[in-house]
Amino acid sequence: MKSGSSASRGQAPSPIADIVRAYAQSPEILAEIFTIFLTEAPERQAALAAAVESDDFEAARAVAHSLANTTGTMKISSALELARATESAARAGDREALSEQSRKLIAAVDTIVTAIQSHPLAQR
Repeated sequence: MKSGSSASRGQAPSPIADIVRAYAQSPEILAEIFTIFLTEAPERQAALAAAVESDDFEAARAVAHSLANTTGTMKISSALELARATESAARAGDREALSEQSRKLIAAVDTIVTAIQSHPLAQR
């Protein structure tokens, strides 16, 4: 670990650290991935919240599945796990678990958005 990194100062590592490393030689691609995520994330968060609020388990499952795909592709395992748990709760029709997991997933997506927005490639 590099000296002075957030993890070495006792903070959690950035949720985008793995994808930044993976695309270190392709900043144009990374910038495009960031742009797409920043565009789609708020829409997916709103769709998930609306589906949970209206007890639309199939819509919640579909949005959680989409977020699982996205966060998996972006190598963000913590959010991927939350998306899978949200998807499972929706598939099971478990209203309480779906509510809890979706809140956690929406918060994780907020954290990812903040990390991306603070990255130099997103500030171009």
